Amino acid sequence: VRHQSVPQVQLDRLVEDFVINATQPSSVVEEPSFVKLLKATAPDRNVLTRPMLMTRLKARFDALKDSLRSTFQKLQFVAITADCWTRFHRIYVEEEANDEDEENCQPVHLCSLIDSVEEGRHRLPPHHRCSAHTLNLIATVDAARAEAVDQEYSTIKQSVFTKCQKLWNKQGLSAQVADLIKDHCGVYVPRRNVTRWNSTFKVMEAINTFLERGTDLDVLFCKLGIPRLLPPHEPNFIKEYCRLQVMEPVCCALNALQGDNHIHSGYLLPTLDVLIKKIEYEKMAGLRYCGPLAVSLLAGIHKRFDNVMNQKDLLVAATLLARFKLSWISDEVKRNAALAAVKSELTVSSRLVESPASPLKANAAEEDFFGNPFGNECTSVSGDDELARYFLVPHNFALTELKSSFPLMHKLFLKLNTAVPSSASVERLFSVGADVFTKKRGRMSDANFEIQLLLKYNSGVCFG
Repeated sequence: VRHQSVPQVQLDRLVEDFVINATQPSSVVEEPSFVKLLKATAPDRNVLTRPMLMTRLKARFDALKDSLRSTFQKLQFVAITADCWTRFHRIYVEEEANDEDEENCQPVHLCSLIDSVEEGRHRLPPHHRCSAHTLNLIATVDAARAEAVDQEYSTIKQSVFTKCQKLWNKQGLSAQVADLIKDHCGVYVPRRNVTRWNSTFKVMEAINTFLERGTDLDVLFCKLGIPRLLPPHEPNFIKEYCRLQVMEPVCCALNALQGDNHIHSGYLLPTLDVLIKKIEYEKMAGLRYCGPLAVSLLAGIHKRFDNVMNQKDLLVAATLLARFKLSWISDEVKRNAALAAVKSELTVSSRLVESPASPLKANAAEEDFFGNPFGNECTSVSGDDELARYFLVPHNFALTELKSSFPLMHKLFLKLNTAVPSSASVERLFSVGADVFTKKRGRMSDANFEIQLLLKYNSGVCFG
């Protein structure tokens, strides 16, 4: 039976999709084996050449940009985030510039340049550091300071981590060792990423899980030539390090702030508040091994985040999330300040938008890191009717109902909660194009890199 040949237009589109989604160099379409493959499947069709492919990709990219511009023009607020990635470096300065005579440089007064610039209509929002990166610093740099202040903690921590590091190093270097670990433990040890602290925590958590299951790690360590964990202190140290005591709250907070969906600026302060309370509780309850670590973590959190804990915009942003409202603020002065800030913002918004009452609808309850650690829910507030009604909705009130039920709150929500607390979304963008960052692709032009990366990342909204 003779199958109907693929139309030329469809074949060209499939080739484009292959190059984009597989992150292939455009020259792949001229590889003899690739041409032979297409000729075998569609002998009566032409194969795209590299120039033709790039022309078509450029057209798709232009259509994508037009679509995104059209979408953005309809939005009042757009989140802007950046990630100073270092995986791939490109030098933009011409080599000849190094030979320029320094005498050609002319000093210029900066004030004269600033005074000559006309005041623009568009303003960028205030800059906020990536909270996920800051938490990574707390979990690594600040946590390491505990070893300098407590010798007992330093000794047991270094002993445990040295042995565990040998385990995951051996797994990564040998397939036979990896199979041995899986046969003995039932699963592989999670892969460690040196640039992500929570990957180290996941490794330690996996080892703790093996211990809780009763897995005989002494036998495994002996087979691999690794010194065994000395009972009872070293296994107990791992348990205290991982479980609900010290580092797990940090890991949960990090996961919450760099989540993919339903994460807004308003999550930052309540997340930090929960994190501080959890660590302080464990410190006061008494930690046998990790007390110095808890002290160092708390010091790091206060050092790196105290400057944002009382920021007006972040306080209001958290209040606009039904999950938190004002219930997470234990300090009465801070709570009153947040309430006053919300009322002030709503007063401005009410001049432009009327606030009709609408029926409320709550979504399904969501169990997660936060639970209910904030105490009593705020159930009554005087003042603006919309604000008073808003404080009566349940914590699981559907965000999709905010616009119809509370138009003033919705307008303010978009203003303060469109932004995200972490740059993880941008990092994921470049992770999508990780294959672009290879030595073989080092000569890819900036324009072609932008085309290929953004077409792949926005494959669901491409036109043309």
